[in-house]
Amino acid sequence: MNSLADNEEYIKRLFPLVEQIKDTLLKDKVIEAWLRAWRDSTWERIELAVFRPVLKVSECTLVEHVNVVAAGVLYVGQLIHENFRLPVDFDALLAGALLHDVAKLVEYGPKDDHGERTDIGKMIHHAFYGAHIALDLGIPINIVELIVAHTPQNRALPCSIEGIILDYLDFMAYDVVSFNAGHKILLSAIKRQP
Repeated sequence: MNSLADNEEYIKRLFPLVEQIKDTLLKDKVIEAWLRAWRDSTWERIELAVFRPVLKVSECTLVEHVNVVAAGVLYVGQLIHENFRLPVDFDALLAGALLHDVAKLVEYGPKDDHGERTDIGKMIHHAFYGAHIALDLGIPINIVELIVAHTPQNRALPCSIEGIILDYLDFMAYDVVSFNAGHKILLSAIKRQP
């Protein structure tokens, strides 16, 4: 087993934007959340984890999805802040983006090049398992809310500007990869296309 320091460096290499979280305690908790989810999972390495079982790992990994969403929320958050002069909590936004799918490590497990839903994943949605990990680590409730509300499987609307930004970026990243793989996109439900 690697040392804690080695594992923390591993998470930082996978998710380099974690270094942009200014609150060092929050940054450490984000890293610990990934380490905890990894320990609870059946994945040998985090970078092997699938984003969605219907997609091949070569189409999109969980790490790739989370990094795209994290980079996107920072960019859009900055645009919103600068152009609309609205307050954006960038630490909360980035932590939420980095953690929104942390529990997909537990929801899905390895199988061929697609992955499959685990027994835990059949009973507990990743947003709720991720919120459980975050609450257990003492991550602030406004960030836990971002994890819970980010998914279309939960009807709760976001409670903050950060939540709105995260939802749209997550949906966009999901739709682009799904569209490219020939799968139904979330936007079709919103636009009610046949």
